[in-house]
Amino acid sequence: MNQLLIVLQRPVFFLVSALCVLMLPAAQAQNLSDTVQQTVETYLQAHQENAGFSGSVFIRHHDQTEVWHTGFADFSRLRPVERYNLFRIGSLTKPVVAAWYGRRFQEGSLSLDDPVSNWFPGKPDWAGITLSHLLAHTSGIPNYTSLPDFPETLHLPASVDEIIARFSDLPLSSEPGSTFSYSNSGFILLSAIMEAETGLGFMDAIDAFIQNELEIEDMQYERPYEEYPLLVKGYTDLSSFAESSFIHMSLPLGAGGLIATGDALLAFTSRMYDESFLSEAARRALLDPQSGNYAHGFGTGPVLNRPSIGHAGGINGFASNFLFFPVDSLTVVILSNYEAANVGPIMRDVVSIVFGRSFDMPVVRTPISLSDAELTRFTGTYELYPGFSIRVRKENGRLFAQGTGQPEVEIFPETPTLFFLRQLDIQMEFINNAETGIVDRLKLYQAGAVIEGRRIP
Repeated sequence: MNQLLIVLQRPVFFLVSALCVLMLPAAQAQNLSDTVQQTVETYLQAHQENAGFSGSVFIRHHDQTEVWHTGFADFSRLRPVERYNLFRIGSLTKPVVAAWYGRRFQEGSLSLDDPVSNWFPGKPDWAGITLSHLLAHTSGIPNYTSLPDFPETLHLPASVDEIIARFSDLPLSSEPGSTFSYSNSGFILLSAIMEAETGLGFMDAIDAFIQNELEIEDMQYERPYEEYPLLVKGYTDLSSFAESSFIHMSLPLGAGGLIATGDALLAFTSRMYDESFLSEAARRALLDPQSGNYAHGFGTGPVLNRPSIGHAGGINGFASNFLFFPVDSLTVVILSNYEAANVGPIMRDVVSIVFGRSFDMPVVRTPISLSDAELTRFTGTYELYPGFSIRVRKENGRLFAQGTGQPEVEIFPETPTLFFLRQLDIQMEFINNAETGIVDRLKLYQAGAVIEGRRIP
């Protein structure tokens, strides 16, 4: 995907990136001073005013925990987000699944080197794949959520066997262990293996693990057809308060089906470093990087040159991220009920605030009103370079832009010719031809770069 206009895909239900890794000088986290707390509050308020974030941010440093809530759990009723609210956490489910396997590795009932063929003997192409490969996204099994027909089946229930059948006959994309390629399919297989090992359905197995071994409250699988009064609503657009598209919760399983509070995720990071839960040897094996900074179900640092573990997640209506810095006893959890919330950069900036590093305070941009006639002047296609163009169209008094091969997004007028995106720090300026007065050029401003394109027929 071309990254010039839109750097995020509309989440189907899993955000691919694990961590934002910054190589900056090392710093020790201090106690959360009043200045830090006020800066975080101002920062999040700016994101809310830009309609770029709704949700909660939890920061725990040693025994001190601070929580910020921004936006609403239900915008239609103006019901604010509360500390006890549940969020879908998407791929933050993966570290929890990895922790289940870490316990099995520790007790010796399973091993990272166990071949997947132990459970799927009828798949010769999978003969060289191990549990380690599945957990580390190096199996080479194609990601079934990237298949062309996946968006069309989001609303349909499916058993774990039916999900596996969607990708089981596809050729491997790479030799097992050779290449990192994020694959939710691997965690579907891990879900099936958990069923085989426990004799329970995956939803029952993961809930039993959370309750009986992790000993964490307010984290569970979101079961289809059940009501969760404390679960916030998920949104795809904070400007129009459009709710997210439906996904049948039989589909995510171990790749992304849990719901949790921020406090539950704080408790999870504590348990990962609790010797009574996981020995140092077992933890080291689980967190041993296998490809780049990805280990077994966890991303690893460094972040701000500090050791860390974490993960990011996305599912219809929601985006999330957590980072734990064991040396600094610092945990940051970000939970958003806006699926396009840019949780990676938000995490980067919040952590930078805590460590006293530089960060980007969001610029609050206020849209102005333009008439239909004024908006119509900007519609058309602008070629930024061969093979990549931006199409601009008008609908019901609103302007939308779409880059080649990318989702369409709404753009908002800040001045009569300068427009901005709410989700990202990107602006577009429409330029008139000096002789004709007709708009014939577009300038794209992103990440300090300026790219100009001409209007084409």
